[in-house]
Amino acid sequence: MLLLCLPSFLLLVVRFINADTFSVLPLEFAKFLLLLLGAMNSTMTLPFSADAFAGERERNTLELLQLSPVSPRKIYFVKLLTILPFSIFGAVFSQIILFLICSNIPLDVFAKAILGATSFALLFNGLTLLLSLRSKTVRAATQTAAIISFPFYFLIQAWYPEFFSISIFPFAFFLISVASLLLCVHFSLKKFLLL
Repeated sequence: MLLLCLPSFLLLVVRFINADTFSVLPLEFAKFLLLLLGAMNSTMTLPFSADAFAGERERNTLELLQLSPVSPRKIYFVKLLTILPFSIFGAVFSQIILFLICSNIPLDVFAKAILGATSFALLFNGLTLLLSLRSKTVRAATQTAAIISFPFYFLIQAWYPEFFSISIFPFAFFLISVASLLLCVHFSLKKFLLL
């Protein structure tokens, strides 16, 4: 939990070191930073979600897990719902800190950034759990998930003005993330039942 709060605490430290210039960021840069923080901090739980099934495989406990009286669906959803709130919390917490220390961020920009962070968390964690089921090692699942997350950072840099200026964009991205999560859940459960 402390690891998830580390980027937010670093923001506070930077704020107190450089209080004059950090409290009023140019709005365009603040928008970019809010969205980037949301994406980066939502991926901080990727090692945990990568370990969810690949770690069980490495420890030779995956078969025991499948033989337990608990249904595979419950096992999968418990793993997903154990990791997902921490991912969302890490992303949103850092955005709250930035919103509180920067006096010029409008509330509607902040709300869109929160929706974006939640969307990233849903997307990344669903995808990482699927990769965890398909990978033989935790290292492979983590590295693959990290590689897949990099293009999103470039997309943020290219599309953040549209994300905040086109009002439907954050909601469309949220719906795409939910649909992607549901697809990942479907394929993950299919894979988990076939193991």
